[in-house]
Amino acid sequence: MEAGACVTVIAPEWESEFTTLAVRLVPRRFRASDLAGHVLVFAATNDRLTNHRVGIAAKGRGVFANIADSAEECHFIVPARVQRGNVQIAISTGGENPRLSAELRKKLDEIL
Repeated sequence: MEAGACVTVIAPEWESEFTTLAVRLVPRRFRASDLAGHVLVFAATNDRLTNHRVGIAAKGRGVFANIADSAEECHFIVPARVQRGNVQIAISTGGENPRLSAELRKKLDEIL
């Protein structure tokens, strides 16, 4: 969203914070047809099988995918990032340990 993307969230349920964001919310389970017209997808559910299905569907449709907690299924990884004005710090574990990246980001954010 920060880069100007139009974001759609497809999930049978979500945290209340999502309703405060400028996103399109679709209250149901993922369907492979949801990828039509999209170039990028993040699968970040708490259901490993759903994330895997999103990855397979994305690969079949030529859509770049980031599959949470499965670096081997990702077409790209996103580093954790801290930004203060013009200063940016990116932390990456090459997709191997996203929780560690997030923890380091939090600590750097506190320091800055």
